Amino acid sequence: MSNAAADEVIVPEHKRCETAVEVPTILVEPPWGEQTVPTVCVQWFGQAGVKMPEGSQFNFPLMASHDHVGWFGHPERFRVAFLDQVKNWPKPETAQATADAVAEGNVDAWIIWVVSSIAGMAYENAEGPVSFAAPLILLGDPNCGPITPQPYLDMGVVAEEAGKLRPVEDPELDEMFPEELPDDQWA
Repeated sequence: MSNAAADEVIVPEHKRCETAVEVPTILVEPPWGEQTVPTVCVQWFGQAGVKMPEGSQFNFPLMASHDHVGWFGHPERFRVAFLDQVKNWPKPETAQATADAVAEGNVDAWIIWVVSSIAGMAYENAEGPVSFAAPLILLGDPNCGPITPQPYLDMGVVAEEAGKLRPVEDPELDEMFPEELPDDQWA
């Protein structure tokens, strides 16, 4: 292949985002076409085996529906801490366990880990902001082939969200999670 062919910019057929974001950003796309429910996506830079127009960003769908309980009804209030293949998980010693829990054991799967101060959670050794991981749906493009997101890791997001934890004053959430549960809650 000549250098000219390697430098050729291939325009993807897949829709690119019109407005760029500075960090991977969660958004909810309204239903379109044959879809009947909104789609939760992460907007971020895409990469492929060919050279695409500089700065191309795409909406990568998540395999976590807009009404998934982990979102607490507000996907847009979550921030991305990790976006990559499971094998690049920030704690390498737990990558396989993460793959087992999120990606059917596939360490090559692409996942996203999102965090929010919308609520606190008790973890094994500490408390912190609510978080969860979900698989991504990669984009197939007839011009460029598979499009994956550019890897992203910012553990500072976790610390920032932990610093924002405070009692939630959201009537909608108060209804979902009352302070006092009825005695027969676990019957």
